[in-house]
Amino acid sequence: MYYKNPLQQRIFIIFANKIAQLKEMKIEKVLMRIKKLRLAKGYTLENMAFELDISASTYRKVEMNETKLTLERLIKISKVLSVELDEILDTTKNSTT
Repeated sequence: MYYKNPLQQRIFIIFANKIAQLKEMKIEKVLMRIKKLRLAKGYTLENMAFELDISASTYRKVEMNETKLTLERLIKISKVLSVELDEILDTTKNSTT
């Protein structure tokens, strides 16, 4: 993967370490959290798909765990939902989801 600058590479490494936590978690819980956050924002599958520049059917497959949730896509989802990655991964001490 090409990085425009060292800071971008460092940020990617930090996120990669966070995503490694998914191995210890059930992906279904993460996907349920994403759906819950999406619905709380009032976003439809189509809204998310548009913002992520993918088809609605592809986004539905992500939420239904029918296709792999990549680190890149997870980061984009957190940006679209305006939440920290920690909130999606439920790594914060005060998280209630």
